[in-house]
Amino acid sequence: MKREVTVNMGEMAIGGGDLILQTNGVGSCLVITMFDDVIKIGGLAHAMLPGRHVAGIAVTKILQEKDGIYTGEAKYVEEAMERLVTGIVEQGGVAERLHVKLIGGARMFHLLTASNFTVGMQNVESAKTKLLDMQIPLESEDTGGTIGRSVGIDLSNGLVTVRSVM
Repeated sequence: MKREVTVNMGEMAIGGGDLILQTNGVGSCLVITMFDDVIKIGGLAHAMLPGRHVAGIAVTKILQEKDGIYTGEAKYVEEAMERLVTGIVEQGGVAERLHVKLIGGARMFHLLTASNFTVGMQNVESAKTKLLDMQIPLESEDTGGTIGRSVGIDLSNGLVTVRSVM
């Protein structure tokens, strides 16, 4: 039987095997999923803001392990991506094998904001820039729009499920 773990806003989780990581209420936030399909380890982060531009984060001191699930803070897109990659590599994954998907970055209050460059769009751009810096390709994305989403990743096979929430 598969174990389901909910990842809240501003958090992340890494694991493998029979684990399904899921999150809800994804609007302008950005969900990042990463999966190494050779060793079947991956993670999901539900990041809220683009970044605070702090380098040299000690990931091993930030992630906490319980029952084979590694969890930690993921408030900022840039930090969440670094933590996901480092955490998966620490579990035996290889950065070059990661399948990365981005979900979210919606413009939730489009009637109230005049700018087209919203927090959601900034989150998506921050993630794409960070992936370029880390030399990791983006496999696919379901970003933008004006509706929320719910996301899950099955760590037995890397399948990402996205549901629109209207």
